[in-house]
Amino acid sequence: MAGLIGIVGIGAAAYFGVQFVSATSEGRPPAGEDPVDTVRTVVAPRPTPRTTPTTTSPPPTTTPPPVREPVIASTESAVRERARERFLTSTQNLLRDLPPIPAQWPGGAYISFPSDNPEVADVWQSYLATIRSVRAGDERRYATAYEAALDDAAVDGEVRVTRLNAALANFSSGAALRSAHYDRVEALATAAIQSHNALVEAEGLFIFDATGTSGGRGSLGRGVSGRDADSQLLLDQVLSLLSGALEAGGLGPREGSNVRSWVWDGLLGAVAN
Repeated sequence: MAGLIGIVGIGAAAYFGVQFVSATSEGRPPAGEDPVDTVRTVVAPRPTPRTTPTTTSPPPTTTPPPVREPVIASTESAVRERARERFLTSTQNLLRDLPPIPAQWPGGAYISFPSDNPEVADVWQSYLATIRSVRAGDERRYATAYEAALDDAAVDGEVRVTRLNAALANFSSGAALRSAHYDRVEALATAAIQSHNALVEAEGLFIFDATGTSGGRGSLGRGVSGRDADSQLLLDQVLSLLSGALEAGGLGPREGSNVRSWVWDGLLGAVAN
Protein backbone atom coordinates (compact mmCIF):
# COMPACT_ATOMS: atom_id res chain seq x y z
CA MET A 1 0.00 0.00 0.00
CA ALA A 2 2.74 2.36 0.92
CA GLY A 3 4.45 1.50 -2.33
CA LEU A 4 1.36 2.35 -4.27
CA ILE A 5 1.05 5.71 -2.58
CA GLY A 6 4.68 6.42 -3.35
CA ILE A 7 4.18 5.61 -7.01
CA VAL A 8 1.08 7.80 -7.15
CA GLY A 9 2.97 10.61 -5.48
CA ILE A 10 5.84 10.35 -7.87
CA GLY A 11 3.45 10.38 -10.84
CA ALA A 12 1.59 13.41 -9.53
CA ALA A 13 4.79 15.25 -8.98
CA ALA A 14 5.91 14.42 -12.44
CA TYR A 15 2.54 15.48 -13.88
CA PHE A 16 2.46 18.84 -12.11
CA GLY A 17 6.10 19.46 -12.89
CA VAL A 18 5.41 19.05 -16.59
CA GLN A 19 2.38 21.35 -16.34
CA PHE A 20 4.47 23.98 -14.56
CA VAL A 21 7.13 23.97 -17.24
CA SER A 22 4.55 24.06 -20.02
CA ALA A 23 2.64 26.92 -18.51
CA THR A 24 5.80 28.89 -17.90
CA SER A 25 6.97 28.49 -21.47
CA GLU A 26 3.59 29.62 -22.76
CA GLY A 27 3.50 32.71 -20.57
CA ARG A 28 0.64 31.36 -18.41
CA PRO A 29 0.90 31.15 -14.62
CA PRO A 30 1.33 27.70 -13.26
CA ALA A 31 -1.75 25.94 -12.00
CA GLY A 32 -2.73 27.16 -8.62
CA GLU A 33 -1.29 30.67 -9.05
CA ASP A 34 -3.45 33.77 -9.43
CA PRO A 35 -2.74 35.50 -12.83
CA VAL A 36 -3.29 38.85 -11.26
CA ASP A 37 -0.43 38.32 -8.81
CA THR A 38 1.94 37.19 -11.50
CA VAL A 39 4.22 39.95 -12.90
CA ARG A 40 5.30 39.46 -16.46
CA THR A 41 7.90 41.62 -18.12
CA VAL A 42 7.51 41.93 -21.86
CA VAL A 43 10.60 43.23 -23.63
CA ALA A 44 9.76 44.93 -26.92
CA PRO A 45 12.05 44.02 -29.78
CA ARG A 46 14.73 46.68 -30.40
CA PRO A 47 14.15 48.41 -33.76
CA THR A 48 16.79 47.98 -36.34
CA PRO A 49 18.46 51.37 -36.94
CA ARG A 50 17.88 52.78 -40.40
CA THR A 51 20.95 53.82 -42.24
CA THR A 52 20.91 56.52 -44.91
CA PRO A 53 22.91 55.47 -47.90
CA THR A 54 25.72 57.86 -48.63
CA THR A 55 26.38 58.97 -52.17
CA THR A 56 29.73 60.16 -53.32
CA SER A 57 29.60 62.90 -55.96
CA PRO A 58 32.29 62.77 -58.57
CA PRO A 59 34.73 65.68 -58.35
CA PRO A 60 33.71 68.63 -60.54
CA THR A 61 35.37 68.67 -63.88
CA THR A 62 36.86 71.89 -65.18
CA THR A 63 36.49 72.42 -68.89
CA PRO A 64 39.67 73.93 -70.22
CA PRO A 65 39.22 77.10 -72.26
CA PRO A 66 39.10 76.52 -75.98
CA VAL A 67 42.40 76.84 -77.75
CA ARG A 68 42.35 79.87 -80.01
CA GLU A 69 43.53 79.32 -83.52
CA PRO A 70 45.52 82.24 -84.97
CA VAL A 71 44.08 83.83 -88.10
CA ILE A 72 47.21 85.86 -88.81
CA ALA A 73 50.89 85.24 -88.25
CA SER A 74 52.12 86.07 -84.78
CA THR A 75 55.05 88.10 -86.11
CA GLU A 76 55.39 91.69 -84.98
CA SER A 77 54.98 93.04 -88.52
CA ALA A 78 51.77 91.07 -89.13
CA VAL A 79 50.24 92.15 -85.83
CA ARG A 80 51.25 95.78 -86.38
CA GLU A 81 49.72 95.86 -89.86
CA ARG A 82 46.47 94.32 -88.62
CA ALA A 83 46.35 96.84 -85.74
CA ARG A 84 46.93 99.71 -88.19
CA GLU A 85 44.06 98.52 -90.37
CA ARG A 86 41.73 98.26 -87.40
CA PHE A 87 42.77 101.66 -86.07
CA LEU A 88 42.19 103.38 -89.40
CA THR A 89 38.83 101.66 -89.81
CA SER A 90 37.64 102.83 -86.39
CA THR A 91 38.86 106.36 -87.15
CA GLN A 92 37.25 106.38 -90.57
CA ASN A 93 33.96 105.44 -88.95
CA LEU A 94 34.17 108.67 -86.95
CA LEU A 95 34.99 110.72 -90.04
CA ARG A 96 32.52 109.01 -92.34
CA ASP A 97 29.63 111.31 -91.45
CA LEU A 98 31.54 114.53 -92.08
CA PRO A 99 29.48 116.47 -94.61
CA PRO A 100 31.08 117.91 -97.72
CA ILE A 101 31.93 121.58 -97.60
CA PRO A 102 29.17 123.64 -99.30
CA ALA A 103 30.12 124.31 -102.91
CA GLN A 104 29.60 128.08 -102.53
CA TRP A 105 32.28 128.34 -99.82
CA PRO A 106 34.32 130.52 -99.99
CA GLY A 107 33.24 131.99 -103.31
CA GLY A 108 32.51 135.63 -103.99
CA ALA A 109 28.72 135.28 -103.68
CA TYR A 110 29.12 133.66 -100.24
CA ILE A 111 31.56 136.32 -99.03
CA SER A 112 29.21 139.09 -100.05
CA PHE A 113 26.00 137.45 -98.75
CA PRO A 114 26.98 135.00 -95.96
CA SER A 115 23.54 135.15 -94.34
CA ASP A 116 22.17 133.30 -97.36
CA ASN A 117 24.34 130.34 -96.38
CA PRO A 118 23.93 129.70 -92.62
CA GLU A 119 24.75 125.99 -93.12
CA VAL A 120 28.39 126.92 -93.73
CA ALA A 121 28.97 127.64 -90.05
CA ASP A 122 27.16 124.43 -89.03
CA VAL A 123 29.32 122.32 -91.33
CA TRP A 124 32.54 123.75 -89.96
CA GLN A 125 31.32 123.31 -86.40
CA SER A 126 30.83 119.62 -87.12
CA TYR A 127 34.39 119.39 -88.49
CA LEU A 128 35.78 121.07 -85.41
CA ALA A 129 33.88 118.84 -82.98
CA THR A 130 34.69 115.66 -84.90
CA ILE A 131 38.41 116.25 -85.24
CA ARG A 132 38.69 117.05 -81.55
CA SER A 133 36.91 113.80 -80.72
CA VAL A 134 39.20 111.86 -83.06
CA ARG A 135 42.27 113.42 -81.50
CA ALA A 136 41.12 112.73 -77.93
CA GLY A 137 40.45 109.04 -78.59
CA ASP A 138 43.59 108.26 -80.60
CA GLU A 139 45.50 106.16 -78.08
CA ARG A 140 42.43 104.35 -76.78
CA ARG A 141 41.39 103.33 -80.32
CA TYR A 142 44.89 102.16 -81.15
CA ALA A 143 45.17 100.12 -77.95
CA THR A 144 41.84 98.46 -78.75
CA ALA A 145 42.97 97.79 -82.32
CA TYR A 146 46.30 96.31 -81.23
CA GLU A 147 44.73 94.04 -78.61
CA ALA A 148 42.31 92.76 -81.26
CA ALA A 149 45.29 92.08 -83.54
CA LEU A 150 46.99 90.13 -80.75
CA ASP A 151 43.79 88.11 -80.43
CA ASP A 152 43.91 87.41 -84.15
CA ALA A 153 47.46 86.14 -83.71
CA ALA A 154 46.56 84.15 -80.55
CA VAL A 155 49.29 85.89 -78.54
CA ASP A 156 48.80 85.57 -74.77
CA GLY A 157 50.62 85.76 -71.47
CA GLU A 158 53.69 87.83 -70.78
CA VAL A 159 54.49 88.07 -74.47
CA ARG A 160 51.16 89.78 -75.06
CA VAL A 161 51.75 92.36 -72.32
CA THR A 162 55.26 93.11 -73.53
CA ARG A 163 54.24 93.54 -77.14
CA LEU A 164 51.24 95.70 -76.30
CA ASN A 165 53.34 98.05 -74.17
CA ALA A 166 55.96 98.32 -76.91
CA ALA A 167 53.30 99.03 -79.55
CA LEU A 168 51.70 101.80 -77.46
CA ALA A 169 55.10 103.38 -76.89
CA ASN A 170 55.77 103.31 -80.62
CA PHE A 171 52.36 104.80 -81.36
CA SER A 172 53.01 107.62 -78.89
CA SER A 173 56.28 108.42 -80.61
CA GLY A 174 54.30 109.32 -83.75
CA ALA A 175 51.91 111.62 -81.90
CA ALA A 176 53.62 114.76 -83.21
CA LEU A 177 52.76 113.98 -86.84
CA ARG A 178 49.14 113.23 -86.03
CA SER A 179 48.82 116.29 -83.82
CA ALA A 180 50.25 118.53 -86.56
CA HIS A 181 47.57 117.33 -88.96
CA TYR A 182 44.82 117.69 -86.38
CA ASP A 183 46.09 121.21 -85.67
CA ARG A 184 45.78 122.14 -89.34
CA VAL A 185 42.23 120.80 -89.53
CA GLU A 186 41.22 122.64 -86.37
CA ALA A 187 42.87 125.83 -87.58
CA LEU A 188 40.97 125.71 -90.88
CA ALA A 189 37.65 125.00 -89.17
CA THR A 190 38.24 127.79 -86.65
CA ALA A 191 39.20 130.26 -89.39
CA ALA A 192 36.10 129.35 -91.41
CA ILE A 193 33.81 129.88 -88.40
CA GLN A 194 35.46 133.16 -87.39
CA SER A 195 35.40 134.53 -90.92
CA HIS A 196 31.75 133.53 -91.34
CA ASN A 197 30.78 135.42 -88.20
CA ALA A 198 32.79 138.47 -89.31
CA LEU A 199 31.24 138.43 -92.78
CA VAL A 200 27.73 138.21 -91.37
CA GLU A 201 28.41 141.29 -89.24
CA ALA A 202 29.91 143.12 -92.22
CA GLU A 203 27.26 142.10 -94.71
CA GLY A 204 26.39 144.95 -97.06
CA LEU A 205 29.92 146.39 -96.97
CA PHE A 206 31.10 144.34 -99.94
CA ILE A 207 30.19 144.43 -103.60
CA PHE A 208 30.17 141.29 -105.70
CA ASP A 209 30.71 141.32 -109.47
CA ALA A 210 29.72 137.90 -110.80
CA THR A 211 31.52 138.59 -114.08
CA GLY A 212 34.80 138.96 -112.26
CA THR A 213 35.73 142.06 -114.23
CA SER A 214 36.01 144.05 -111.01
CA GLY A 215 36.99 143.22 -107.48
CA GLY A 216 39.47 140.57 -106.47
CA ARG A 217 41.35 138.60 -109.08
CA GLY A 218 42.59 135.69 -107.01
CA SER A 219 40.86 132.36 -106.65
CA LEU A 220 39.68 133.44 -103.24
CA GLY A 221 37.40 136.47 -103.25
CA ARG A 222 37.23 136.80 -107.00
CA GLY A 223 34.90 139.63 -108.01
CA VAL A 224 34.48 140.95 -104.42
CA SER A 225 35.52 144.44 -103.33
CA GLY A 226 34.86 146.71 -100.39
CA ARG A 227 32.59 149.71 -100.72
CA ASP A 228 35.23 151.90 -99.09
CA ALA A 229 38.75 151.70 -97.73
CA ASP A 230 37.68 150.42 -94.32
CA SER A 231 35.46 147.79 -95.90
CA GLN A 232 38.30 146.74 -98.20
CA LEU A 233 40.66 146.44 -95.24
CA LEU A 234 38.18 144.18 -93.45
CA LEU A 235 37.74 142.10 -96.61
CA ASP A 236 41.50 141.70 -97.00
CA GLN A 237 41.80 140.51 -93.39
CA VAL A 238 39.10 137.89 -93.86
CA LEU A 239 40.61 136.65 -97.11
CA SER A 240 44.08 136.48 -95.54
CA LEU A 241 42.73 134.44 -92.64
CA LEU A 242 41.03 131.98 -94.97
CA SER A 243 43.86 131.65 -97.47
CA GLY A 244 46.39 131.05 -94.71
CA ALA A 245 44.31 128.21 -93.27
CA LEU A 246 43.63 126.71 -96.70
CA GLU A 247 47.30 126.77 -97.69
CA ALA A 248 48.71 125.77 -94.29
CA GLY A 249 52.28 126.17 -95.52
CA GLY A 250 51.67 123.94 -98.51
CA LEU A 251 49.99 121.20 -96.41
CA GLY A 252 46.40 122.45 -96.57
CA PRO A 253 43.55 121.51 -98.90
CA ARG A 254 43.80 124.79 -100.89
CA GLU A 255 40.20 124.47 -102.08
CA GLY A 256 36.97 123.96 -100.19
CA SER A 257 36.08 121.00 -102.38
CA ASN A 258 39.23 119.18 -101.24
CA VAL A 259 38.66 119.50 -97.51
CA ARG A 260 36.91 116.21 -96.78
CA SER A 261 39.43 114.00 -98.58
CA TRP A 262 42.30 116.13 -97.22
CA VAL A 263 41.25 115.40 -93.66
CA TRP A 264 41.35 111.66 -94.28
CA ASP A 265 44.48 111.60 -96.45
CA GLY A 266 46.40 113.66 -93.93
CA LEU A 267 45.54 111.20 -91.19
CA LEU A 268 46.59 108.25 -93.37
CA GLY A 269 49.93 109.90 -94.01
CA ALA A 270 50.51 110.64 -90.34
CA VAL A 271 49.74 107.06 -89.29
CA ALA A 272 51.78 105.51 -92.09
CA ASN A 273 54.86 107.53 -91.11
